[in-house]
Amino acid sequence: MFIRGHDVNIICLTGISEVKPTQNINIHYVNMDKNFRSFFRALFQVKKIIVALKPDIIHSHMFHANIFSRFIRMLIPAVPLICTAHNKNEGGNARMFCYRLSDFLASITTNVSKEAVQEFIARKATPKNKIVEIPNFINTNKFDFDINVRKKTRDAFNLKDSTAVLLAVGRLVEAKDYPNLLNAINHLILSKTSNCNDFILLIAGDGALRNKIIGFGLSIESCG
Repeated sequence: MFIRGHDVNIICLTGISEVKPTQNINIHYVNMDKNFRSFFRALFQVKKIIVALKPDIIHSHMFHANIFSRFIRMLIPAVPLICTAHNKNEGGNARMFCYRLSDFLASITTNVSKEAVQEFIARKATPKNKIVEIPNFINTNKFDFDINVRKKTRDAFNLKDSTAVLLAVGRLVEAKDYPNLLNAINHLILSKTSNCNDFILLIAGDGALRNKIIGFGLSIESCG
């Protein structure tokens, strides 16, 4: 959106962003705690921010922000609200009930796959006419195969052409379950299978678990 010339602001409900956007995007920190008093204080703090910004659209991501934004919609009903889920399972029945109960406050809900959309419909989190699939994707016009880039990258890591490269891209946080990936890599190493003896795992990402993952005990290449 920013690249297309739109004015983008981010509201962070809790904590401080560990990874910030490279573009000149304003981040508003609310510092909400997990209690009702802080919740209602945050509601009116965010309302004040939104009234000042006069946005054309509010776009929330994942359960807590989605529900919070629906409360905001009751205070500022004129601004359209897009709620985005990132999984077919954003919690148990209680969370699905919260989605269902507050669905009328969302203009539209999106999810990242057909399977996730169907799951939300099946669990009655939202009706089928109010949810659409917006899949995660890679811009293949920008990220296309390039033999020169391939050689440059392999040279940077001193890799042979025959070495299989496994790439994991994502934030280094608990939700991404990197220990499960590293255990699988360790299993491959210990199996000593002939077609699994020449590979490398590259991890592109940053986050709170960086040092823990680097100290896992495997020889891992971190590429940012």
